[in-house]
Amino acid sequence: MSAKRRGAGRPKDESKRAAILKAAGTCFLKSGFARASMDAIAEQAGVSKLTVYSHFRNKDLLFKAMIAAKCSEHRPPGGHLELAGQDPRTSLIQIGTSFVRLMVSPDVLALNRLVATESVKNRKLAELLYQAGPQPTLDGFVELLRAWVAKGLMEICDPERAADHYFSLLRGMMQFRLIMSIDKAPTEDEIERHVEDCVDMFLRAYGRKPAAKPLRSL
Repeated sequence: MSAKRRGAGRPKDESKRAAILKAAGTCFLKSGFARASMDAIAEQAGVSKLTVYSHFRNKDLLFKAMIAAKCSEHRPPGGHLELAGQDPRTSLIQIGTSFVRLMVSPDVLALNRLVATESVKNRKLAELLYQAGPQPTLDGFVELLRAWVAKGLMEICDPERAADHYFSLLRGMMQFRLIMSIDKAPTEDEIERHVEDCVDMFLRAYGRKPAAKPLRSL
């Protein structure tokens, strides 16, 4: 048997990985990050603790993977750059709608409340959330903005700042009021109207400006 063959190991069971991620989400939201144990997650997933550790070396990595998996459900399958060939307004609406749906989902609202509470004593938790969710989203969007700038479709001097502006528009006060349980979740019509307003504002700031018409001689 070759060395390559001996070192390959068994391929990971993706169905078990998915079950572990789902169970992790349930346990973290129910018990909190600090109190959720790998034993409880294994029991919830219907697998052994050894299986959990074979997929995720520790609870930090499992937490990050759970967040990343949730966020990936609301991103373009091939990444933001696959939208570079579309009209910017169409792509911005697609990205914005997916983002707002994720932002207002009960699990994500509960996760934000959890992290806000526990990160007072465990700052690392907020960093794990940011690294697994918002940061990859921002990075992918920045790449898309740069592609549009290169094609002459957008006028942006600082893509990182523009990306921050776009997602800040989408969150607005909506996310805060939902996390505080002040408002009920928006309807699909309300999400659509909110996203279109944000896209229109973003394009007014960063969309390609029409060339000025030459002055007619008298």
